[in-house]
Amino acid sequence: MHRLTLTLAALLLAVSVAACGGGSATPGDTGGETGTNFKIYITDAPFPADLVESASVVINKIEVREEVAGWQTAYEGSSTIDLVPLTGGVSALLAEIDLAPGVYDEVRLIVDAGEVVLKPEAVVNGSSYTFNTANGGLFFPSGAQTGIKVKLDTNITVVTSLTSELTLDFSLDKNFVFNGPITHAPGVRRVIFTPVVRAVNSTTAGRVELEALSDNATPGDTSDDVGLEGATVRALDGTGAEVATGLTGTAGLIALQLPE
Repeated sequence: MHRLTLTLAALLLAVSVAACGGGSATPGDTGGETGTNFKIYITDAPFPADLVESASVVINKIEVREEVAGWQTAYEGSSTIDLVPLTGGVSALLAEIDLAPGVYDEVRLIVDAGEVVLKPEAVVNGSSYTFNTANGGLFFPSGAQTGIKVKLDTNITVVTSLTSELTLDFSLDKNFVFNGPITHAPGVRRVIFTPVVRAVNSTTAGRVELEALSDNATPGDTSDDVGLEGATVRALDGTGAEVATGLTGTAGLIALQLPE
């Protein structure tokens, strides 16, 4: 049998190609294959991470599909996952299962609840800073409850007893859309969950580690450079297509997984 490790991560998508404050990106060890030529862009994070205490989803079931045999259950239970800490290349282990030999090409998630908690500095249209499916503050589409299907970026081929790793990346800025401005009146009235997930075959994916720095408006002096936390990094392949994106964590560090 072949053991599959399921992990979760959270990503933020960039909306521009330049960082405020003179951010820069320095490549590190790729840790393996990196695929085609790629470019790195950095930008201010479009997701208001500094105003969000937590953004959670409740995962009840994960299935993986083998091309011939069809769907089989990889995880079943009830796990509440806060996606906010899962940035900068951080991931959380969800489950480990044994898979029969074959080619696995798709994942299906059953996600039926969630919650967003804003910090007191945020502006809300009402008295509560908690938006969830129970109080009606978080709109959750029925499609997520019946199954979110995600194609793997690279198929997992099971032929040996080696362990493979599958990472499910949730795109925070697209998963949680705020109905109303979060920084000024009238404030956030509701949060809408729109599932956007990337399934990465981490066994074959390349990895690049970056440090995003702010030069403090002194480009000629590196002694005062500091890590740029909360910035979004995008990786583009040779054709200009986005292949990976993520949010820098503490000290401006981030690790991106690139397609094979």
